Formats: sequence, C-alpha cells, structure tokens
Amino acid sequence: MLSLFSKKRLSDNKMANMFVNVILDATEDGFKELAAMINDDPEFVKRPNISEGDYGKFMMIVLVTNLNYLPEHFDIAEEKRLKYLILDKFARQFEMDYDPFKKLVQEYKACMARVNHPSKNHLYAMS
Repeated sequence: MLSLFSKKRLSDNKMANMFVNVILDATEDGFKELAAMINDDPEFVKRPNISEGDYGKFMMIVLVTNLNYLPEHFDIAEEKRLKYLILDKFARQFEMDYDPFKKLVQEYKACMARVNHPSKNHLYAMS
C-alpha cells in the first residue's frame, strides 16, 4: 500500500525521450498557426513574412529555451546526463552527429543571450 504513494522515478533515457517528443510535437503542431498569427498581426509596421522554411529556427529556439530550464529542476549531474541524451536524440532525429548539433545549439544559445542582454529571462529571449 505504501508503494502507491512512493515517488516513481523515470529513467534518464525515458525523460530525454519525453523531452524530445514533446518539443517536436509542440513545434510541429504549433508552428503554422503561430507563424500565421504573427504574419497577420496588425501591430507590425512591416509584415514579418515568416515562412514554412523557418520551422527549423523556431524548433531550435524552443529547444534552447527549454534546455535553459533544466538546471532549475535537476542537480548538475542529472542535468548534464539529460542534456547529453537530449542533444544526442535530436542529432539522430536530424541525421547529424552529436558534436555538430551541440555546436548549433550553443550558437543559438549565444545568439539568444546576445539579443536578450541584459535580461536573463529565457522567455524574453524567445521573442
């Protein structure tokens, strides 16, 4: 009976799979609608003209932002292991090797930090 109340721990691999699948599903399902909303927003002086080809950039921004939140929920060892597994799974998904994909993620992270400076709010960096 006590086992009903015990905390069930997911393996790092299952957690990484869930992370990857949720990011991919959310970005695939939401990108077209979000792009249409932005393109049609009358507040823009010049229409952004976000195209379907911009999906990869959108997915990378969502990925990097979510990776930035890992340290808030996991200790450093768990975070490093999860981040490795997540990046490895994404790299395979896009038929890339781990190191080039990791470098791409670091480039996006650096760019988002630059445009968001001095704020450290990851949600602001997304916009």
